[in-house]
Amino acid sequence: MHYFLAASVITLYIYFRFGAKSLAWTLIIFAIMALSRGFVAVAIPLLIISWYLFKSTGGIGAVNWPDSIQEKMGQRSANYIPGRPTIMSKFIELYLVPDTGLISGTIIRGPEAGQGLPELSLTDCLSLLAHYQKKDKESKLLLLAYMNKVHPGWQQTLDGKKYTDTNDAGTTGAISKQQAIMILGLSDNLSEEAIKSAHKTLMKKFHPDQGGAEILAAKINMAKDKLLN
Repeated sequence: MHYFLAASVITLYIYFRFGAKSLAWTLIIFAIMALSRGFVAVAIPLLIISWYLFKSTGGIGAVNWPDSIQEKMGQRSANYIPGRPTIMSKFIELYLVPDTGLISGTIIRGPEAGQGLPELSLTDCLSLLAHYQKKDKESKLLLLAYMNKVHPGWQQTLDGKKYTDTNDAGTTGAISKQQAIMILGLSDNLSEEAIKSAHKTLMKKFHPDQGGAEILAAKINMAKDKLLN
């Protein structure tokens, strides 16, 4: 049922986008024909309606899908490498290293897009943290997980102002099957044994009691449940 509803939303959205653009172009053609015959009073409303249709669908060019639709489609990241567990949000990807418990990552959208997290200074991270605080809670939580691991004691740089919501993972959104595969670092081997083994290995290193973070444990558990149910 979940997949049916998601597919229905995506399908309706695509039809709306392409349909609205087609209608807008049709109205422009009629407007031009009206202008050629001197019917300015008819052409102007048609052009205004066309402009609003283009504006509502992201412009004259190809369909621009919003982030929510892209997330529903649940595509794998272009950066994904089987064997490298990857957790993706709107702005950031985290790469987990099961053997060592280390965390790396890449900024995939917004400020510093294309930069690897290890290339950023603590000042850069704090700037991104302030941006994500306003724009996307999940990206903020993933960045916090990285900062707590790579920059222990970073809160001491805040002039005595303690950052209090580092473990708030309560708004973790649903994930797709493809995202679950990425989180556990799997390939096409989705046997129950492989799923449980990957989950166990990751929880040993990234559970909050092992120096991980609640957001990481929540995502790892969600990935296992998604693939086993």
